[in-house]
Amino acid sequence: MESVGIVVDSGSNFTPEEVKEYDFGWIPLHIVYPDGKTILDTPDLDPQSIYDDIATGKLTTSQPSPDTMESVLRQMLERYSNVVYFTLSSAFSGTYRTAKMVVNQMKEKDRIKVIDTRQMATGIDVFVMAVKRCMDSGRCTFESVEEYASSLWGKAQIVFLLETLEHLERSGRISKVKSVIGSLLRIMPIFYVDEEGYINTIDKVRGSIKKGLRALEKIIDSHRMRSDIQPRILIGRPKSSQILAFSEYLKEKLEAKVLYIRPTTAVHTGIWGIAVSFVDE
Repeated sequence: MESVGIVVDSGSNFTPEEVKEYDFGWIPLHIVYPDGKTILDTPDLDPQSIYDDIATGKLTTSQPSPDTMESVLRQMLERYSNVVYFTLSSAFSGTYRTAKMVVNQMKEKDRIKVIDTRQMATGIDVFVMAVKRCMDSGRCTFESVEEYASSLWGKAQIVFLLETLEHLERSGRISKVKSVIGSLLRIMPIFYVDEEGYINTIDKVRGSIKKGLRALEKIIDSHRMRSDIQPRILIGRPKSSQILAFSEYLKEKLEAKVLYIRPTTAVHTGIWGIAVSFVDE
């Protein structure tokens, strides 16, 4: 009987409990410090334990080594007939391309599929859960999983609000001038990941954090979410207590799960904001 194992990397935001429950294989990206020290973003790494380091804006990430990928894939092949590896968006990382290269060199390559989720963080989570539900129901097979997965591009969504541009300026992802202008005008961008896997701005809110959260809720309300995929709310260490209250409000409204942002994602976006992910009908 065909069995399909699922592999994810730390560009996703699954919890250690979920990784164990679903028997996911996990391929960790590296968190790199300015002095060259490297730690692996494994499922049991407590994100909050390195939030202070992430907040400096001096950390970077690097993709998994080919040897690590091959090792995890082989371990999964020992337990499952076939394996599907869902990667962080190829627009953000070379992980997808490296994974394809690794698999093409393995003699078991016909038993492995590598899928570019074109997503990040909890956007990957809801993407994977939608595909898993399809396979569990029998509507998707290993052979047809790529076709179904591609139908989710643009439907598996993540929208997020950054309450400050401080981290992006510290890490060099935007210029200091733009950061200062944004701060002076009190501009809070709301982002989403498009169907090509790139981050785009869906709105720019000028004013208070309360106004930004209202705009975020309006965007969320404009979507018709699938009821069979639980939405996920992502927070870090917000500067405003209003974000924490808003996350609890959305948790009840959407029957969602609240999670802390994993280090791999936080290194790039910062820890000051809120994200919501879901799958559109």
